[in-house]
Amino acid sequence: MKNKLFISTFLLFSFASCDNNDIYFHTYSIPLDGWDKNRSYNFDIDIEDIDASYNVLINIRNNAGYPYQNLWLFTRETIDGVEKGDSIDCYLADDRGKWLGKGAGDMHEMSVFFRQAIRFERPGRYTIQLWQGMRDDVLTGVNDVGVRVEKTIN
Repeated sequence: MKNKLFISTFLLFSFASCDNNDIYFHTYSIPLDGWDKNRSYNFDIDIEDIDASYNVLINIRNNAGYPYQNLWLFTRETIDGVEKGDSIDCYLADDRGKWLGKGAGDMHEMSVFFRQAIRFERPGRYTIQLWQGMRDDVLTGVNDVGVRVEKTIN
């Protein structure tokens, strides 16, 4: 049973990442015992083409044991040494508890727009730092968190 779940999950991520417009996609696995509120994940994105516009998405994979409808994330973006903080409320389930996004068995994956159709001023490395903003000291039920950057089609 675990092998089927692993294979299904692997195939889901393999097919989801086969988009020609993606310039960056990275995912971190959350420890099985949960996501500590003080644990952040950094995503370093190298931008070369400043004439293009980009979408930045946050990918969340959770299991059916995730206890909430939404997931608050705190963010910190570092661009040319300048930091900017923000928060984002990611809805993972509807009002009736039905999981949104894609699902395979007990696993569910949701992509949430973080920035849409943005242009970077200069080429270089941009860093996005994410950590969970829920009230739980250790949040259970989140399996993976990731960032995907795609060029928009004009």
